[in-house]
Amino acid sequence: MSNYRAISLLTSFPKIFEIVIYLRLYQHLIDNDILASEQFSFRINSLYVKATHKLLNEIINYSNKKNGKWYIW
Repeated sequence: MSNYRAISLLTSFPKIFEIVIYLRLYQHLIDNDILASEQFSFRINSLYVKATHKLLNEIINYSNKKNGKWYIW
């Protein structure tokens, strides 16, 4: 136990304060439409799966517009 070190150096109050500030800042960014719709990371309910789906969907739509031929660049 002599060389035990805590994972976090913050006490409970700063952790709670950090969460409150994060939630207020995040809500401000959402309410004022500051974040780009292409920004998938650091957003609630926005996973890499959505980004991958959007990318694949755009690739398929583009390839369908090219006379039905598949082009791999």
